[in-house]
Amino acid sequence: MALSTCHGPYIDNNRDLLIREAKIMNTDYVLFLDDDQTYPEDTPERLLAHNKMVVGGVTPRKETCTPMVWDYIDDKITFWSSLRDKSGLTKVNGMGMGGVLISMDVFKQIEYPYFKIHSSPTYQKHGEDMTFYFKCRDAGIDVWCDTDLQYGHMSMRELTLDDPPRKNP
Repeated sequence: MALSTCHGPYIDNNRDLLIREAKIMNTDYVLFLDDDQTYPEDTPERLLAHNKMVVGGVTPRKETCTPMVWDYIDDKITFWSSLRDKSGLTKVNGMGMGGVLISMDVFKQIEYPYFKIHSSPTYQKHGEDMTFYFKCRDAGIDVWCDTDLQYGHMSMRELTLDDPPRKNP
């Protein structure tokens, strides 16, 4: 097992470094778990049971609590507004990277850097997750989401002196 940690601005580089380590270790899969998310205990087993090259669960977006799952419609990213009419394993164009299991075979089919944050005519300005899924799409690799596997997303709120005092635990 290898553990890689990073601070926000370096997340694309760290994801690439983790893949480099996984190649050295000759692993079959990489499971990305983000530190601001919570996961059911059986997440690895559930994802492995799907036997897909790229598969994950659903994380709510911090801003809206809507699913961090999207489709490309006319080459524009369209986030799902809900999970209505969705259940079980569903082919998607992309989702957040936390709680995503990826076969190492994927990294034989897409070009390095795998997770680069881009600003280009091809990838517009996208985070490392969207860039990875664009590369999967371009390589003909299907991406799957188990909509029944739902994660939590941690969020912080501002505390002010006007808030009621809290007791120390």
